[in-house]
Amino acid sequence: MKEEESRFYALVPASGVGRRMGLAVPKQYLRLAGETVLSLTVRALHGSGIFSGILVVVSESDAWIDEETFPEGVRVVRRGGETRADTVMNGLETLSGGSVFPASGTDWVMVHDAARPFVDPADIRKLRDEVLSAGHGAILAMPMADTVKEASPDRRILATRDRKSLWRAATPQAFRLSELLSALRRGTEGVTDESSAMERAGAPVSVVPGSTLNFKITTPDDALIAEAIAEGRHRKHP
Repeated sequence: MKEEESRFYALVPASGVGRRMGLAVPKQYLRLAGETVLSLTVRALHGSGIFSGILVVVSESDAWIDEETFPEGVRVVRRGGETRADTVMNGLETLSGGSVFPASGTDWVMVHDAARPFVDPADIRKLRDEVLSAGHGAILAMPMADTVKEASPDRRILATRDRKSLWRAATPQAFRLSELLSALRRGTEGVTDESSAMERAGAPVSVVPGSTLNFKITTPDDALIAEAIAEGRHRKHP
């Protein structure tokens, strides 16, 4: 399929509560240099210039989303599920239903974590180019730089793994809308990301090297690093 015939949509699952962070608000609403994590994330996706629409999926009880202001072409639905995979599936069903965007099953969907605000728009375009060239799904990932140890439940080292073939999966993760929805409908138990669902379905998935700044804010230490990055960027481009 030619690039001009392909449409891309972004899906942002944002229904998490961030219990590990111990914050008064979910981590996607943590403020970094005066802007929420979710706002930064959506702005980065929008800045790639490739999306026909961006869908943010929040929980029905979300008390903060109405305070957000997003660019044109962004829609919000309250269809969060019990797990991230359930939320993604609900978002895909919304897209396939055509009620928010004129999406079709052959369109590409890039699923991106709400808590990865520093994704590089250039990497998003690289991911687009990869799936158009390969004709199948792909994900952003980072080569493993650290030595990796396998340990027993009592933390005794069992083996040192060859890091040359190991990658840290990130997002966005890009797949055909109908194929990803079909894979998730087979069951979401044990599905930690979209790639794992597609792998289980027997589909090929490629990795596209991405920036190490595209980390997920999960712990208080992550939040401190994110704040420093956001403050630095704000000072450089106020």
